[in-house]
Amino acid sequence: AIGILTLFLSCSYQEDTAAFFINNQLNESLVIQRSPENSNSDIYGKVDIDLTSSESYEKYILRLTDLEVTKLNCTFNEYQGSITNGQLFLDDVLLGNFQGSNGHVSITDPEMLRSLAERFLEKTSLDLTFVGESNTDHFLSVNVDIEMMGTFVH
Repeated sequence: AIGILTLFLSCSYQEDTAAFFINNQLNESLVIQRSPENSNSDIYGKVDIDLTSSESYEKYILRLTDLEVTKLNCTFNEYQGSITNGQLFLDDVLLGNFQGSNGHVSITDPEMLRSLAERFLEKTSLDLTFVGESNTDHFLSVNVDIEMMGTFVH
């Protein structure tokens, strides 16, 4: 009886773990606008991109163990006026420069995508920032589309 009791107490129970994957697409828009009342020539616009804006990611965010950003596209729309030295950042990482002639920026560099994924894992929320200069009235809409796949452990 003592042997059976010792055997029973020495066995440890280990819960099985399972991993599951969730594809996610984050879309966000940032509007850059200047009216005649604003005499400042510096342009600054910011919007938050948050993993938990997706219902499934919000539900399982504490179980997120790995993230792969597979695609990042920025599209510039409705450009009016004149903006110089325009730059687009995601959490202080330069995504690209804006000139009135280019309509989009696509990030395909695997190292940059991996770096952004690591930042999302660390903070779950990154700032999309546009900076530039202009002395005229202007309007610009920046649309960001990020595709990713998260690994969650249960």
